[in-house]
Amino acid sequence: MWSFRKKPKTSQEAKFVPFASMDLSYAKTHGLRALCGLLMDRHSACTTCPFCGINDDDDILQLIVHVEMQTDATTEKPLLAFYFCKAVYPSESPKANNIEEWAARLTYAEAAPNRKAVVNLLDNGAYYAEYGPIANPTQGHYSTGSLAREDWTLFFYCNPEPTYTRWQYWESQVTLGQRVVPEFRCLQTQDEWWVVDIDRERKMVQQVAAITVADNPDHLGRQLNG
Repeated sequence: MWSFRKKPKTSQEAKFVPFASMDLSYAKTHGLRALCGLLMDRHSACTTCPFCGINDDDDILQLIVHVEMQTDATTEKPLLAFYFCKAVYPSESPKANNIEEWAARLTYAEAAPNRKAVVNLLDNGAYYAEYGPIANPTQGHYSTGSLAREDWTLFFYCNPEPTYTRWQYWESQVTLGQRVVPEFRCLQTQDEWWVVDIDRERKMVQQVAAITVADNPDHLGRQLNG
């Protein structure tokens, strides 16, 4: 199996700094920005990374991503974890009228998450993510399992506010009073990503980010493929 274990180059040598909290609201704030930074670290010429390649206008990519603060087994410091699962829009559901209605109706296409990202915070406000398969997923549980580093992993420099594309964030009104694991529904259609925050326990849904799909000129996968 292939593995890219090379740290992405940045204009400045950013250093890891610790996350300051394990609180849910803190995890969601950093989680949304890191997740969007990960989605934006892509290039049409790259054929390796999960969000790269040329996007067919007819293709729709649907993901459900669980976000958690966890503790690093070695350093015992907080880190951010993403659990990715493919999603599907139920065939029996009527056509949605808007993005929030669409996201609310998505269901899991798999019995367990199939990919995980472990995210660290950098001192320049960006994030460093290691992404790969899950070694020990539990059926029916969508935020469990560790990275299968013996198989392969990819590394990403996640800039939440890059200059090469358009992005917008909205403050989530779902967070206050939330008790369940934070969950983002991510939809890519044509040239945009839409990210929707959802609390299934309280049936609350809100779009929290929009991203224009564009090429990152410094994308590491493209450099390695080239």
